[in-house]
Amino acid sequence: MATKGDRSSEHAVLELSGQYIWPDARHLLNELLEPVLPVFRHAIAGARGLFGVVSGLHDSGIDFLEECLSNEDALSLRLVIAVWPACPTTSSDLHRLLALQERFRERLQIRVQTSNSVLDHGLTILCVSGAKPKDACLILGKMNDLGTNLAEMGEGGVLRADAITVEAFHRRFLWRWSQSADLNAPGAAELPALSLPEGSREAAALWADYNRALARGVQATPDLRAHVDPETGEVTLIGEDGQPVEDPIAELGFAKMDPIAMWVANLYEGGQLVSIDKTSRIPPVDVPVDPAAFGDRSDMSRGDVSRKVSMRASVIKEADLKEIEKHRSMVRTILNRLSFSLADGLGWVPDTARALLSTELQNADAAGRAALLKAMGGGTLPDINAFVESRKSDLTKSLKEMASALGVPDADISGILEATLSEAKRRLERTKGGSLLPTLSWTRISFSADEDEHASPWGQAATFLFAIARFPRKAMTDGFFMRGLSCNVFDLVEAMNVADDDICRDLRARNLSERCRAELGLIDRVAREVADPKMRCRLLRLVLEGRAKEIDGELKKLAEASTADPTNENKNAE
Repeated sequence: MATKGDRSSEHAVLELSGQYIWPDARHLLNELLEPVLPVFRHAIAGARGLFGVVSGLHDSGIDFLEECLSNEDALSLRLVIAVWPACPTTSSDLHRLLALQERFRERLQIRVQTSNSVLDHGLTILCVSGAKPKDACLILGKMNDLGTNLAEMGEGGVLRADAITVEAFHRRFLWRWSQSADLNAPGAAELPALSLPEGSREAAALWADYNRALARGVQATPDLRAHVDPETGEVTLIGEDGQPVEDPIAELGFAKMDPIAMWVANLYEGGQLVSIDKTSRIPPVDVPVDPAAFGDRSDMSRGDVSRKVSMRASVIKEADLKEIEKHRSMVRTILNRLSFSLADGLGWVPDTARALLSTELQNADAAGRAALLKAMGGGTLPDINAFVESRKSDLTKSLKEMASALGVPDADISGILEATLSEAKRRLERTKGGSLLPTLSWTRISFSADEDEHASPWGQAATFLFAIARFPRKAMTDGFFMRGLSCNVFDLVEAMNVADDDICRDLRARNLSERCRAELGLIDRVAREVADPKMRCRLLRLVLEGRAKEIDGELKKLAEASTADPTNENKNAE
């Protein structure tokens, strides 16, 4: 295989940056002028495993597979070869693959699946495990023979694959694997030699015979019946005795994703982290004043005692100023209601709640502007210079009263007055455009199953699920829950229902309040009695699925296990 040192492949070295790994626009010209085929060979170099579906495999593609297996000692492959009438793959090619399978035994397993479409055939889709889980990638495209010659290179790309994508494709592949025939099955390698463009009854009969041979190959291996879990979507291969059989992908370096982790990962995909961009915040309309102008110091310490002094002056009356600030600070209140906590200071907003969040922020901004206009004496924004000048005499009087109260009646307040008026004008000018509220920053996140003795994803996941589970139950029982919001509780709960919560199926059901209070009690018990965060996630899922009655039994089992095993008791103690 080509190495980094080969001059011909320097431009093709895989750069693991971004989601779309290849082709980078900078490489396209080189690939066309001096192609290193297949174009994705750099993605396979150093891989532990590769599985997927290969379309139109024949001469040079088989040579490439042999090269990979010969040069990459740790590499194992599980492939479904897609064939169709008059496809490039021949019986001779399948016999070559049989020989390769025998030569590399445990490292290469091949099955065959047919399509009856003559002209349209499926994608080549391969999943590659890298040296680390984060290096997994997908190779996909319309390409025959793995794109190993220019005439059949086709169109394709290499994309980074996260754990949830690998697991989803793994499940799909297992299903397809179970529907395919082992290449060793009688007749599976005897692909009829058909040609285009003219067909014949004889060709149709030959293809039908071949399909029947493959069908017998599938039927001859009942150990590969696929079972799909209707709740989780997980696919398991079942043997003749009804018991699960070995997953063909298990040894390829792809960590199977825990069903709870898969569920949490899907939840994460439905929203974004949100934070307040403080740099975008329009400053308060009142102005800080240096206490030194009144003969005081802003901070002072003597030994273990410290003192801080802050002073502010405003051209807007105190009562009006409080009303304006109440609306300006609503962004935090709104976010606390329309987000779920992942950790201290980290809020996650569902995509389904973005429109409602935007409406609430607009309402808060409009209320803040209305309060500001009222404080300035009109329904429209007056001339700011004129308004500030009109407040000069009142501000002068207030500054003199403060100087007298501080025991410095002769303090020169003229400098303070002019600085305050100038800054007040500047701040009021900024309120003319944009929003009084700060803007928000959004970030997509994904669930990482990586954990070691110093890190685990389950604590954050449990915090997230506690927030999701408590939200509708508090909303329907807490009379103060909607304070500060303009929407109604039913619209809010519907927008925040990211986990298809059973309690949200009928928010007007009889005795709903009693059920909500009872389930809040169970949720609190999980928080008190269960320390293991992954177990917390599993129990919270029971609540969301409407199976809260099972939790009492689960908690009793945990308590019994803790009593029987002191180490387990320590693990489950807060």
